[in-house]
Amino acid sequence: MTEQHHLESSYNLKNYNNWLWRTIKDYIGEDILEVGSGLGAMTEFMKYKRRLVGIDINQEYIGNLKTRFPRFSFIHGDFSDTNQSFTANMDTVLMTNVLEHIKDNVSAIQNAYSVLRLNGKFIIIAPAHPRLYGVIDKNDNHYRRYSKNDLLTKLVNAGFFIEVVNHFNMLGFFGWWFKGKVLKISVNSSSVFSERLFDKIVPVYSIFEDNFTFPLFGLSLFVVARKPCPYCENTTE
Repeated sequence: MTEQHHLESSYNLKNYNNWLWRTIKDYIGEDILEVGSGLGAMTEFMKYKRRLVGIDINQEYIGNLKTRFPRFSFIHGDFSDTNQSFTANMDTVLMTNVLEHIKDNVSAIQNAYSVLRLNGKFIIIAPAHPRLYGVIDKNDNHYRRYSKNDLLTKLVNAGFFIEVVNHFNMLGFFGWWFKGKVLKISVNSSSVFSERLFDKIVPVYSIFEDNFTFPLFGLSLFVVARKPCPYCENTTE
């Protein structure tokens, strides 16, 4: 499955996207920099926020987003580019399934730190478990999957304080492993069907994972990292 086809398929997984939003929404502020806005799956949930700036490397996506969300700003650019100027003084930087697509992820993390105001939050959903890396990742232009230690080390080295780190989507872990490592499926009608079937299961399954388990593993990592503020109240470091 190509990166664009996977993005289009993921955009149509409405129940999964709702679950993703429920997971991150309590950490989202009012001044948001969304890296990798894509087709606007997460942007749609944030359309009533005070300010949003979206960045994407796909010019066509940027044009569509400007039309759909005229109140917000959208920029064509590479967030790992240390020579490009990005909007600063944001209270939230959001990357949902984006960091794995960025070759120089260390520079992207450093840029996230730079654009955040003190006490601002960097929210990340990224693929977990390097041993799961397979044909699906390659065809989706993933440079890597993350171990918890790898991702947290890069964030701490950039200056962040880690507030939340959890695995996310245990059920998806087994499907990804079976399709990518056992069957070695890249894309076909059955894999698209399995994604749609998974999306139908999500409303029931997500209640189980959210309320009755503490995921010890999952398809993704969910991390909230904060830019420290030495003199702000109500912070724990």
